[in-house]
Amino acid sequence: MSWDDLRCLLAVHRAGSMSGAARLLQIDQTTIGRRVDVLESRLGTRLLERGAAGCRVTPAGQRACAAAEVMEGAVRTLDRDIAEHELGIVGTVHIGVPGGFLRELSPALVELQSRYPGLRFELSTRTELHDLVRREADIAIRMTPDIPPSLVATRLGGIAWGLYAAESYLQRRGMPASLDGHDIIGYSEPMTRTPGGRWLAQHGGGARVLMHADNVITAVTSAAAGLGLVASPCFIAAREPALRLAWPEAIGQQDFFLVTHQELVRVPRIGATTDYLKVFLRALAPTLGWKGEPERCTA
Repeated sequence: MSWDDLRCLLAVHRAGSMSGAARLLQIDQTTIGRRVDVLESRLGTRLLERGAAGCRVTPAGQRACAAAEVMEGAVRTLDRDIAEHELGIVGTVHIGVPGGFLRELSPALVELQSRYPGLRFELSTRTELHDLVRREADIAIRMTPDIPPSLVATRLGGIAWGLYAAESYLQRRGMPASLDGHDIIGYSEPMTRTPGGRWLAQHGGGARVLMHADNVITAVTSAAAGLGLVASPCFIAAREPALRLAWPEAIGQQDFFLVTHQELVRVPRIGATTDYLKVFLRALAPTLGWKGEPERCTA
């Protein structure tokens, strides 16, 4: 019996659908379905009930999933032993990450620590760029293409920005056709160099700036309270149930990069962390693009 077949069934059970399992395992949905079919054929019984609302395991599927969880634990234990005792994946990894990105990054840190219990993380969420040249961080997520030549940068995707306002503000002031006469939340350095900061500077000459913020979280929180219009990455604005899209199109986009020193990649703990974060963040990237009115976060 193939572990790969069992782990696909287990992923469907946990995600509740083929598409969700594909996202969890970062393989295509067709492969998930094919492996579950092979497993059902080999065992001679139905393991999944497929329906419009998703997939549910049968009693036989529950027993198969229980066996898969035992195998999963054994595989992880083996991975840990090899990582810690042979590869030396232990110690502290210093990661620079924008504060607004921390929620998205946290599940990756949980998984990394599960794989490599000897790893520890030290995070810096300052708004200025983390200076890897001076070793303020081992790895950093950067939102700028201005990367010194001594560093190695991998582009992972793009982040869309939109203009948002609280429902209470829009009821009071109306949906903007322009920023003229509206209240806005502006940005101070270094946020003036972001797509949102530049768009506000270009279009907000006739607006009243009620406050300046040096980070997105402060600006979005203030906007959600009804203070004014805010330019924000769409995925951050989606966390605030009170916010609504106030402009019909994206106001900008910025690429994001994973950056480190070339020589640090050869350090086992840095290489393992970097490799996993690349895979994780590339899979996350489609959720950070422009989708119009965002789905609200419930977590």
